[in-house]
Amino acid sequence: MREKLTTAGEWLSPPEVCAEYSIFGSPAALAERRWRGDGPAYLKTTKSRSGRVFYRRSAIEQWLEERTVEAANTAGPSVASTALNSDAGTGE
Repeated sequence: MREKLTTAGEWLSPPEVCAEYSIFGSPAALAERRWRGDGPAYLKTTKSRSGRVFYRRSAIEQWLEERTVEAANTAGPSVASTALNSDAGTGE
């Protein structure tokens, strides 16, 4: 069964997205991301230019999670330091 578009809190308009997630800046900046094809997934009500655009909150959260970079010191030993430590004992 399809979820209704009117489910409170799940679907956000571009101004609502920008109000809740300041990383997107403005609705115009969000539109630029749509145009470039590098923004979160969205729903467009019609194929014409006048179609309304909505974002599923979960799609925004997923997009942000995919772009989250962990700090190097929290990810454990780096590949380079592991390789250096293994070479140290071989005499190479």
